[in-house]
Amino acid sequence: MEADLNLSFEHWDEYWRKVHGPKFAYEEPGSTSEPVLRYDQVHRIAGGPSSYFHPPYQAMTQENGKLVADPHAHVPTYERPRWDGFAYIAYAAQADIERVLKQEQYDKRIAADEQVAFRMVTRSITREYILLPSAQHRDPISLVKIHYRRPELTREAFQQQLLRQHAPLVLAQPATHQYVRRYAQLHNIGSTQHDPEGSLMDGISVLAFASLNDVEDYLVSDDYRAIAADEATFTDVAQSEYWTGLNYSVINRLLPELATKY
Repeated sequence: MEADLNLSFEHWDEYWRKVHGPKFAYEEPGSTSEPVLRYDQVHRIAGGPSSYFHPPYQAMTQENGKLVADPHAHVPTYERPRWDGFAYIAYAAQADIERVLKQEQYDKRIAADEQVAFRMVTRSITREYILLPSAQHRDPISLVKIHYRRPELTREAFQQQLLRQHAPLVLAQPATHQYVRRYAQLHNIGSTQHDPEGSLMDGISVLAFASLNDVEDYLVSDDYRAIAADEATFTDVAQSEYWTGLNYSVINRLLPELATKY
């Protein structure tokens, strides 16, 4: 898509938001996006906290406490998260997904546009649990946590623990209510395609914040350390990852948002 490697991420980021997003939302003659209740694009922010480079961030110093004079020799290795972003598309029922995607606009022209912009697209079907509803629906930043279960757990057992035990722990922490504006869990239940990458994901947690600083303050809090310790008891920590993204709302027919009853 972009021959200049120094610009490729920027060009893709702009294309996804300004070209592909409007194409998805556009209702050409004979098509409808009405079953889509919500479509957010979450674009990964390279400078935001991630599981590969997480806060607190430390200055590069010598043993005497002074800053290093040769910073070029101490640049940390760049570890890139596996995903550049997250298309967060909500429907009322699974049948509505087929109703939208089987239209010619999406089956041919939107899919063709994806071939222009994306190296790979997973299409996981998930069951969403909104645990802490958003009051604004305009939350600017998301922390996206992609979960893989420990090998001794079934997917059902993992998802039950994530929802029934872990979520109450997250919601019990004062720091969650201080910093987190929205908290949802997405439980993988299938895919709309042959999906070797997406099928391995057991769940995704999405937590919304007002700023990157709030994300960082949350991640260094004692409350979050308790959350991370609990996650380590049932997730494959080495395979799972988290990263931060900038939220763009493309379609929103879900205001006000309510907590899921389950």
